[in-house]
Amino acid sequence: MLESKVAERTIDLDNLVKELNSEIANKDKFFSIIAHDLRSPFTSMLGFSNHLIDEINNITKEELKFIADNIFRSVKLTFGLLENLLDWAQVKTGKKILSPEEINLDKILNELKELYKWNITDKEIQIIISGDNHVTAYADLNMVETIFRNLISNSIKFTQKEGCINISYSGEDSKVKIIISDTGVGMSPEKIDKLFHADQIFTTPGTRNEKGSGLGLILCKEFIELNHGTISVKSKLGEGTEFTLTLPKFEKQVFNINS
Repeated sequence: MLESKVAERTIDLDNLVKELNSEIANKDKFFSIIAHDLRSPFTSMLGFSNHLIDEINNITKEELKFIADNIFRSVKLTFGLLENLLDWAQVKTGKKILSPEEINLDKILNELKELYKWNITDKEIQIIISGDNHVTAYADLNMVETIFRNLISNSIKFTQKEGCINISYSGEDSKVKIIISDTGVGMSPEKIDKLFHADQIFTTPGTRNEKGSGLGLILCKEFIELNHGTISVKSKLGEGTEFTLTLPKFEKQVFNINS
């Protein structure tokens, strides 16, 4: 009897050690990728800034606009990466506290559409939002905004000029279903299998060589699951990608909210 218990404890301990080693390896790889992705935009900013300083008296208006545009893109990429990194760190350290509330999906999605107005105008992409305005979700607002921000940003990144992004949402029993689909470049089955796995983070340049870290989708999965939702993806090379999300539906009678 005692030997059996010792054997069970030994197996449990071995499994725990394996899990910890795997977690450490994943984090090492993760931070290695983050360090690389932070270096790239900073190198770009330093290069353009140095050229601006050296050639300030000889630069034409067109060249100045080109340099400013590239510095802006690098800053924007770095800021988005740092936002995701901070959110991920807060989740992993237990500092990210879930604060669910009633969420107006139409309002959030249209605000994000406005946020990416420059990007979609530049690539001449259409974003079409449709859904029942009476359907609201019950989740953490900041996390939901982060999820949508990453998915919409990805769709813009991988959709060619004059493409289209469709975002729809509807109520299904106790859940809200959100579908974000695009007419972009799509993904191979091999790449789809690697999505959402921290130990298999990879990056792919966008249709205009836009950069990314691969962290965004890991964060989406973390936040969706924290909010008792789901995320799945379908994609075909050359045909586009479709993400399907579910979140708890807000219902006054369930959450005892007074009218």
